[in-house]
Amino acid sequence: MAVVAVIVLATACGSSSSTSSGSAKASGGTSASTISVSVPCPISGPNPVPECATSVQAYFDQVNAAGGVNGHKLKAVICDTQLNPVTEADCLKNAIADSSIVAFVGHGTLVVSPDTAIADIGTFTLTPAMSTAPNDFALSSYAGTTGGALGSILLQQLLLDKGFRKPGIIACSVTGCINDVKGAQAFYATKGISVKAVTAANTAVDLTPQMTSLQHAGVNAVQIAEPTVGIIGALKAAGGIGYTPAFNLSFTADDTQTLAELPDVPDVYVPTPFNPAPSARAAYTQLMNTYIGTGKWTMSVYGLNGYLAAQVFVADLKGISGPVTRASVLAGMKKITSFSSPLLGMPIDFAQTGAVATYPSIYNWYWFPAQVKNHALVPTGGAVNMAPSA
Repeated sequence: MAVVAVIVLATACGSSSSTSSGSAKASGGTSASTISVSVPCPISGPNPVPECATSVQAYFDQVNAAGGVNGHKLKAVICDTQLNPVTEADCLKNAIADSSIVAFVGHGTLVVSPDTAIADIGTFTLTPAMSTAPNDFALSSYAGTTGGALGSILLQQLLLDKGFRKPGIIACSVTGCINDVKGAQAFYATKGISVKAVTAANTAVDLTPQMTSLQHAGVNAVQIAEPTVGIIGALKAAGGIGYTPAFNLSFTADDTQTLAELPDVPDVYVPTPFNPAPSARAAYTQLMNTYIGTGKWTMSVYGLNGYLAAQVFVADLKGISGPVTRASVLAGMKKITSFSSPLLGMPIDFAQTGAVATYPSIYNWYWFPAQVKNHALVPTGGAVNMAPSA
């Protein structure tokens, strides 16, 4: 399921930065000493995920402490989107108007930068704007060609292979959740299987009526296309009525806080675009413990995405010999032909044309299935290529 947007009234757009400074060039570049990027993130709001910004800043601080990149220090200009599309749009517009900003890096976003002349590295959401903007870049996509998250499709197949052939889905009422319903129905239709679908309001806490309906329909594999409160509510409701199907959760369950809150029930599966093995996440964990403080941050897909996006940006800068401008950052992305990380299923070649004409090639279509055990993710297999052409 894509990030669920809960609309709140908000207009403020605050900012902070890592420890470096310098004067800006009017040409959309930076001074010789400082390179600035914008990191629009939901620092506050209904579902705050500050790790999407602190991960970028922590990595930049690490790079700066080692001397920077080609003599430049890195500066993260953070804008609090509050998970509000209006506020986020303001963050994007303000950054585009600031000539010192050369890219967007590592943000968890509801909308994509409207300006294709600036690199948008590490965004979460696939939108029509992205498919027509080949100069925008992303590390992972949470939307499939038929609607519904690719990670959920991966688990649908996994559960089918395990013999769970009576599927159902409980979804919230916003567009992203409804798309997950359509995606699940489209997937199972190819197998000749119908899907029992029920919905619940975003703010619903007691989902007993919905879970009872699925139980009475004989559903033995339940996909939960809900925000965190809905995931927890659905699992609690199932436990309360003695209902024990296999559960296919959205990627929002791949974070420490959510995993700690999940009721202890069997057969709970989570898809993630990032390798869930602790060894694969060790470098990121060490970075955050060192620069943020042990126990002062939480693991999340937002943080991992920001960390990878910051690494991609640094890899880009290393290949730029002249002035660092928006144009040179965009051009530099196409020189990165083998970006790899233990977190990813395969290296990413930013120079190649995508297998699917309307999607940029650099989407990380590889996903990892994991089972929730003792409030932690346990890998249930290696990375699986979910590209439509695979």
